[in-house]
Amino acid sequence: MKPSEAKEAKIFDRAYLETQVSGNTGIVRELLVIAASEIPQQIAALTHACAHNPAEIKNAAHKLKGASYNMGFNILGNLAREIELMTLSTDLSVYTDYLTRIRNEWTEILKIINSEKKV
Repeated sequence: MKPSEAKEAKIFDRAYLETQVSGNTGIVRELLVIAASEIPQQIAALTHACAHNPAEIKNAAHKLKGASYNMGFNILGNLAREIELMTLSTDLSVYTDYLTRIRNEWTEILKIINSEKKV
């Protein structure tokens, strides 16, 4: 993917994730459980970087972007990608909107993960 290209906007591209694991729905469920515990840590790291450590913003956004895209969480990945590509700003408030959108997107993803657990 070129830096100027974002992935198709989907909250969760289940078909993509299934192709990555040869259609094994058990592994998909396991990966969703792992994501439910790891991605909030990455969001917290990005939030902390945006508030306290500007030098780490790009790295934290890159990690969240990669994890999100690998799971098929394309909108979340696109939001992290936008932060990663931003010019580093000393005005940390420029990241507030993105962080709000990331947290809101994660809330929607968690609803999907929780519904997957019930299947």
